[in-house]
Amino acid sequence: MDEDLRPSLATLDRTRSSPARVYDCLLGGRHHLAVDRALVARLVDRMPQLPTIMRTNRQFLRRAVSTVAALGVSQFLDLGSGLPTAGNVHEVARRVNPSARVASVDIDPDAVYQSRAILGDDPASCALQADLLDARRVLTAPCVRGVIDFGQPVAILLIFSGHFVADTIALWRALITYRRAAAPGSYLVLSHGTTEARPTEIAELVRIYAESGATLTARSRIELTRLLDGWDVIDPGLVYTPEWRPDGEAPVDAVGGYCTLAVVARKA
Repeated sequence: MDEDLRPSLATLDRTRSSPARVYDCLLGGRHHLAVDRALVARLVDRMPQLPTIMRTNRQFLRRAVSTVAALGVSQFLDLGSGLPTAGNVHEVARRVNPSARVASVDIDPDAVYQSRAILGDDPASCALQADLLDARRVLTAPCVRGVIDFGQPVAILLIFSGHFVADTIALWRALITYRRAAAPGSYLVLSHGTTEARPTEIAELVRIYAESGATLTARSRIELTRLLDGWDVIDPGLVYTPEWRPDGEAPVDAVGGYCTLAVVARKA
């Protein structure tokens, strides 16, 4: 789809659930449909801790984006950005740096529609409908180039979106392309579902997502480490999400909190 075309609510498929709306529903948002709520009910039935997992991931987003912004990065490329739920990248980054610029990218037209509606004519933000695997298109899109200067450090965010990419090699290649385009001093921020802590429950989630037409690919610590080729991981490394620089937030459930891994890495 050409980036100049605005997705219309009238053209959206209301008969299928979307990962973005499911995520919004699990976070207690308002941008979801009956088909999404039905899928959420099935998922939570198999794994009651799932809303906790989502909240824990949102807490990581806040901590990581705040950390990178405090390190001087003022521009963010949010890949698989989803729906603009409260506490989104724009809000978090601008609490640290009011002039922060954010380019959001999502393949879901509903997510892009809602993002554009909220962003309005904000000149420091844009929302592009594109597949994050199509890195060259994302990097050359006029709306992204209008917000992001790749000659300066940028934070590339892949928060809770990489596990909806089944092809690990394609994801690895895309990340290489993004890294090569980024200036030294740029960061990669990633959170991702893993099978390590609760393999049986995660396998059930994978099956339910597949039945709904979506692919969920939980990856191991070793697989995620390979995706970090060329990046220098900063402390505390690739860890379970609640262990990444906790800052006094309420403790999370040991089961729910330890089904995702998180990392922030820097390009030297």
